[in-house]
Formats: sequence, structure tokens, C-alpha cells
Amino acid sequence: MGPERKIEAAACAYAKRRGCWALKLGGLTGLPDRLILGPRRLVIFVEFKAPAGRLSARQRTVIAGLKLFGFVVFVIDDKNIFTEMLDTALKKP
Repeated sequence: MGPERKIEAAACAYAKRRGCWALKLGGLTGLPDRLILGPRRLVIFVEFKAPAGRLSARQRTVIAGLKLFGFVVFVIDDKNIFTEMLDTALKKP
């Protein structure tokens, strides 16, 4: 398992422990890897990258479109950053 998949697996396990769903996305080139759904209508798209990994042009376009629609999108290359992001998001009223 490569570094990106290890980060993704650890993040998904943490999301589950926090009571969230980490749904695997597919079907559209450039779509982020996961859709995190949680309490109080929490909706976050997450693209996982290996440390120093880069987004493709298509990923940048799709992420920009999601943000234009008002969705929250994170590009995560460290499992600790994911846990901090999710903990912060779950604390919001």
C-alpha cells in the first residue's frame, strides 16, 4: 500500500470512530477521493495525496467547481492534518 492509501485508510478509520461516513467517490475523473458525511449536515470532500503529491489539472478544475457551489474541499497529505480538520469541523455548531 502506497503512502497516499495509508493516509486515506487511517483517515477513514478515524472518521468512522468519530461517527462519520467516509464514502469512496468515483465515476467522474477529477472528483475527490472521499465524501465525508457527519452529524449536523457535515459535508466535506477530501482528496488524499502522498506527501509532496500534486493535483492534476482536472482535479484542480473539479475542486474549483465544488468550491464555487459552496462545498468544503480539503487536499490532505498527512493523517494528523485530517484528524485536526475533522475535529474542528465536528465542533462547529
